[in-house]
Amino acid sequence: MKKTKIFSGSSGKLHLLRNTLLTTLTIFIILFSTSSVSAIEYPPDYNYSNAVAIITGRVTNLTGEPIQGASIRVKGSATGTSTDSAGNFSIDVPDGSILVVSYVGYAEQEIPTAGQTNIEVILIASDNELEQVVVVGYGTQRKIDVTGSVATVRGDEISKQASINPISGLQGRVAGVQITNAGAPGASPQIRIRGLGTVYGSANPLYVVDGVWFDDISFLNPDDIESMNILKDASSEAIYGIRAANGVVLITTKKGSRNGKSVVNYTGHVGVQHVTNKVEMANAREYATMLNEKNRIATGSTTDLVDPNSYGEGTDWYDAVLRTA
Repeated sequence: MKKTKIFSGSSGKLHLLRNTLLTTLTIFIILFSTSSVSAIEYPPDYNYSNAVAIITGRVTNLTGEPIQGASIRVKGSATGTSTDSAGNFSIDVPDGSILVVSYVGYAEQEIPTAGQTNIEVILIASDNELEQVVVVGYGTQRKIDVTGSVATVRGDEISKQASINPISGLQGRVAGVQITNAGAPGASPQIRIRGLGTVYGSANPLYVVDGVWFDDISFLNPDDIESMNILKDASSEAIYGIRAANGVVLITTKKGSRNGKSVVNYTGHVGVQHVTNKVEMANAREYATMLNEKNRIATGSTTDLVDPNSYGEGTDWYDAVLRTA
């Protein structure tokens, strides 16, 4: 008997569609694998310095105190940041870059970042930089940026002079500032920054100690002073008002370190004072005797005006003022 083969049209189409899908899927897998491999393989001329690294760190001074606002920038570029209140910073830099760390009053440092992710920077105070920083009003500025007349005296220069009054330490150190003794025992010296501008009111300058106003600074220990800045022109009135008409003396005191070791300094001075020309004064009994003698010569009377014995020795005010301390 003859067998007849029958092929369904729908089955043929299904077979053809399946082969097409398998071929397409195979081509897609091959292309995707090739693309993935080429994405992770670097070409021979690839510049590895373009890789970005995250650098974190902390900036402190020699005593371990954090420096807030220190400038952190990548050398040769405009990329930069600054430290927070704890002295910490974080910056994205190209691998192998150099960080430039700077702050007003401290020497600038350049730190290589190759192979590093965390950097500890210790800035060292620079004498040359400190001389360029002045206190103006309620903040600080670089001296080159200040257009007004400002004179600066460092605390170590004031403490060299054996005096218990810090004003005496300014004697002969600031141009245009006149300092004279008041004349009264124990009185503070008089300072004139702009000369004698009035004959009625006070010609004393305004003293500002760490932002607090004072009329006199005789209570201040010269060894506690970090620096003194004298504002001599009229621009200071824009900050302090009419009180600054006679000039302003800005005083910054020394501050300790929170995490540093305690330091105790002792400064002692020994001196002897004596009167150059002491005038011998009469006591009360001697004065009464001279008064009777004067009356006798003038009137010819033999009667005493006063009884010298009734006054005794009296009080020697000369000796009381110049007594040994």
